[in-house]
Amino acid sequence: MDYCAECGEPLSIQADEDDERTEVSQSRYAAEDEATAVTDTEDDNPDGSAPDYEERSRPAPADSWGDRLSQAAGALFVAVTQVGGTFQGLLDDPRFRAHLPGGSLTLVGVGLMGLGVVLSVAPPIPGIGLMDSGVVLLWGALAAVNEWRQVHEAPEYQGRPVPPLPPALANLPRETEHPAIGQTFALLICTYALLMLGYGPISWVWMLAGGLLGYDQGRRYFVPPEEGPPEDEPRSALHQWVVAGVVLCSFSLLLPWTRGDTWLSGLPGGELPLAALTQFMLLLLACSAVKHRGLGGMHPLFLTLMTVWLMLWFFLMKNSHSPGPWLFLLGVLTIVIVVARHLVPQRTPEAKESASDFDLQG
Repeated sequence: MDYCAECGEPLSIQADEDDERTEVSQSRYAAEDEATAVTDTEDDNPDGSAPDYEERSRPAPADSWGDRLSQAAGALFVAVTQVGGTFQGLLDDPRFRAHLPGGSLTLVGVGLMGLGVVLSVAPPIPGIGLMDSGVVLLWGALAAVNEWRQVHEAPEYQGRPVPPLPPALANLPRETEHPAIGQTFALLICTYALLMLGYGPISWVWMLAGGLLGYDQGRRYFVPPEEGPPEDEPRSALHQWVVAGVVLCSFSLLLPWTRGDTWLSGLPGGELPLAALTQFMLLLLACSAVKHRGLGGMHPLFLTLMTVWLMLWFFLMKNSHSPGPWLFLLGVLTIVIVVARHLVPQRTPEAKESASDFDLQG
């Protein structure tokens, strides 16, 4: 056996100690490497689950055009809501209502409508026509009588006191007291207000009358019932696309529809025959779509006739050389698709399964 020349110990014992020191160093380094690996794993995967390489490397799906349009519509709705809140605060101010007859905005709106019709008699000022003026005046008189009776019996706001109606007007049939008379009259004034855009100062009179009537009567029209919508007729978000179609069609009526010297010259769509009836139906569809029951609150036959009229009026008045009909076509197709989806019942998976079982049974 060989001995160490310095310490005198056998060389076999020295080798064993070196081996032990080597094993301890290797164990310590292995423990440090394992701790480092665990730390890296926890940083990369905090949940402690094994990461899936395919799922982590898969890119997030891009937003569809429908999502982008919904986001844009949401932002627009927020902006409109803020402006509408300011407008509502002004009109509902008790100090403002105290100066109105009976505190009624409807009576003021009827008076502005009459002012617009009277001013249109002058040759330089454009109007809505003799026949349309007669319809508006008669309808407005009936709406004013109903509002006068209401603010005299049960005023909603404190305003200037109004005397009772004469016996000849107070004893009208009860059918003339239906709230739909005032609501459809407000819709009619809003129709002519849109068609009168761009006709100078007279258009501001119509816009003011339409704004007052639309707010006052619309507040009563859109109030939800106490029992809520029926469970078998839920509101559909698809119905709100009718409003987008109505906006496109209404804007197209302000554009040229007849052939002129240039592509942007010609007769506007609002001056075409029966344009007022078309605009009235568009606004009625929009109001019905955003109500608590959506399009389900309108009779299917009436809804079908309105859609057919819009398509028929387009084909009778279209002109491929003007921009108005093309924009109207885009809007009316949107309305037709939504109405068709509403009228055609969607078969649920349970209904499809039951139908297939019935077919198998013969």
